[in-house]
Amino acid sequence: MINKENSLFVEKYRPQTIDDIVGNDELKIYLKKSIKNQDIGQLLLAGSAGTGKTSTAKAIVNQLDCDYIYINASDENNVDTIRNKIKQFVSTIGFKKWKIVILDEGDALTPAAQQILRALTEEFSQSARFILTCNYIEKIIKPLISRFQVFTFKSLPKPEMAMYVANILEQEHIEYDIHDIVLIIDKYYPDLRKIINIAQQYSTDNKLTLPKTSEIEYGFSEKVCELLNQNKSKKEKYEQIRKFFVDNSINDYNSLFRYLYDHIEELNISSHAQGIILIAESQYQDAFIVDKEIGVMSLILKLINLYE
Repeated sequence: MINKENSLFVEKYRPQTIDDIVGNDELKIYLKKSIKNQDIGQLLLAGSAGTGKTSTAKAIVNQLDCDYIYINASDENNVDTIRNKIKQFVSTIGFKKWKIVILDEGDALTPAAQQILRALTEEFSQSARFILTCNYIEKIIKPLISRFQVFTFKSLPKPEMAMYVANILEQEHIEYDIHDIVLIIDKYYPDLRKIINIAQQYSTDNKLTLPKTSEIEYGFSEKVCELLNQNKSKKEKYEQIRKFFVDNSINDYNSLFRYLYDHIEELNISSHAQGIILIAESQYQDAFIVDKEIGVMSLILKLINLYE
């Protein structure tokens, strides 16, 4: 189902029903059965950015007999939001079977707010359901997790993602070279939302055209690996990679983390296992620092030091 009134592709082609959701078949089977019975459990939808968590939550409320409220916890993450806004909503008498609370980016809630939310899930279990989405499930306290059914969103395989994006472009009558779609996916995988946004950004005059000098064309992440593996001193590698980062002004490094992990065996470092540990630590820390480039350059330096 397509929202024809919206000009943004990510909104225009956002799933409106469970059948519209791509991938995550196990979750879809559960949701179809639940919607048929007009009842769902407390849901915690976990996974990386752009994998469809929020779209799934909104598709659920589209098909349930419910009133719902949507709250972005990254903006409203404190105790007052839970005590006032959410409690007031779930405690009032409604005209539909369920009150549904969608808490997007629930991992941004403070521990104190999560404790109060845990109490609300129990107190209003007869009339209200909560759907939490999160990128980092380890930030959710265990007493709260234990009261939810947890579904981890898996990213679409790259070939299926390419077909999905190509289908959108075809419906929009936009000409494309599949190689360009692959380049975008390689850079931003697994964030499908960003991939669709980038494809729309570079679609002008009914044709997808990537900038010839853009980091997208040769693959920012691929180039980083190439620079790491070059037969030069550690100092020269650092200087060239540092300059490459500055020249390209990248603000989001999630695709680089994933690319480094996927291609770790191609790095000529002394320990691939240690490399994976460093990548995981850097990706986790990336969520907490303001200047993300500094954090990623720290990872690059650590990887460089693993070269003999």
